Amino acid sequence: MMPKEFKNDVHAAVYAAGGLVVVARMFRVSNTSVLSWINKGTVFNIAYARKLAEIARMDVERIRPVKPVPLKKKEAKQEET
Repeated sequence: MMPKEFKNDVHAAVYAAGGLVVVARMFRVSNTSVLSWINKGTVFNIAYARKLAEIARMDVERIRPVKPVPLKKKEAKQEET
């Protein structure tokens, strides 16, 4: 039975890879860890994110979005000059 709606892209990727238990076994992590990825909407470990994205045939950026890093005050001052 296919869920009508996925919580986020990580949820969709986990489902596409075979489900929570299969993914947990594949990466040798707990089911709770995979559930945490789904709840947070990201896979923090880049190696896991890349492999999951490959299996789910998704871009890795969909399951591990890259946020712009704010400049430190010192760097911001140097950019102004």
